[in-house]
Amino acid sequence: MNNILKPDELTGGILTSLIEQSWKAQKLSNYKYISPREMKIINESFRNFNLFHEVAKNISVPFKGGNLDRQIEHFCENGFIIEDDISAANGRFNYIYRTKGLRTVWFENGTIQLFSLNSKIDSYGFYLDLEEIDSFPSQDPDLNFQTDYKKEDIFIGLVNYISPISVIDRLSKILRSYEKDYYLEYLLNPPDTSDLSEYSLLLKRNLWESIITLAKELTIQNDEEKFNLLIFAVEFMTEAKVEPEISMLIDLFQYLQENKNEEQLQLLRGIFENMKQKEEDFEKGKEMNLNLIKELESVNSGKVEAKEYEKVISKIMERLFNPFLISPHPQVTTFDKREIIDITLYNKAIYGFWQDVKNKHHGYVIFVECKNMDNIGNPEFHQISNRLNEKKGLFGMLISRKSNDLDIERAHRIFYLQNKVVINLTDADIINMLENYYVEKDYPTTYLAKKYRELIERT
Repeated sequence: MNNILKPDELTGGILTSLIEQSWKAQKLSNYKYISPREMKIINESFRNFNLFHEVAKNISVPFKGGNLDRQIEHFCENGFIIEDDISAANGRFNYIYRTKGLRTVWFENGTIQLFSLNSKIDSYGFYLDLEEIDSFPSQDPDLNFQTDYKKEDIFIGLVNYISPISVIDRLSKILRSYEKDYYLEYLLNPPDTSDLSEYSLLLKRNLWESIITLAKELTIQNDEEKFNLLIFAVEFMTEAKVEPEISMLIDLFQYLQENKNEEQLQLLRGIFENMKQKEEDFEKGKEMNLNLIKELESVNSGKVEAKEYEKVISKIMERLFNPFLISPHPQVTTFDKREIIDITLYNKAIYGFWQDVKNKHHGYVIFVECKNMDNIGNPEFHQISNRLNEKKGLFGMLISRKSNDLDIERAHRIFYLQNKVVINLTDADIINMLENYYVEKDYPTTYLAKKYRELIERT
């Protein structure tokens, strides 16, 4: 069957095909994964825009000075930064500045690598270091994306790069490269250099031209199948946070006015005005998150308000991890009626981190224990670990008001000795996820996945 969407010029139709194939897969209750062949063509499209350049691996700049070329070690392969997730690190006022986080680099050979980034400025100088965490051979023809990546822990941090929505989201945000004048620019981009690359601008234009062309066709020919694709494509782009240029929408609505078909006109307007509704939903969502934070902070720590705390956490869990974790059930009694689990959530994920939890830890049901306490210890960790087994699942969350380094060691010991995963979340973690909910797609899941990775890497 021929593709309905006009092929994008950037990749010879691969990107528009990803949207259309995602639509076809959804109709069959399946999920579209990007293939190595498709990744290879996307990678080739970068070459026409000179996206690949030297990428710094290590920087060491003592304050005594020195030659730039001798201070910077680059990777052997050229590439570009496709994603940064870095923030200020601990050590307040012990450094001039210190940061850590994650940096993802797309190399010219098609390999996508995830690195931990550590950088500091102190009295000795400026230092930056990248240490590899994951390496994803995106063009390996022998790699079955649908199965192989789930079996290897090394792909956990890069699983989004087989998702069409996630890849188009990231490709639409590649920054313009520029000649660096200062060492610090290898860590942070100044505001005047944060323009989008020509590649990303053309990608957005190409994809929306294809969608708007389809919308115009529907004013002439009423086709239910194409109309359903149009609805899906607009929702796809909205979820990928790729917005059309205002001039393109003006052109579309002028066309609709000139080719009057009142019924079609109202339907098409409804689809594109839905994007405005999404923005309004965004504002409502932020208000909802703020109210949940206030509700959490209003509950006093201690046994007296333990039930209130449990109710708030149940609402927060559903908000943070929907649509992957759904249907929170409170006070679930075990089969022998001897124990009560505070909250269970059903894991319905078919891709990504929560799908990995199902595959690797039998986590079809996620167990949550709520402890309205500032200080938790061995009894609380033993309680939730005793709830976990091969039949029920080996992944659980222990929610408390605060935690310390000993709690991290307790969780690590449980994983090392029993192969059970217990993720401890505190008020600070929950507030972080609610406040940053809209920073990126599925931010709370990404945040939790980082905690999971930290636990695994300590083994």
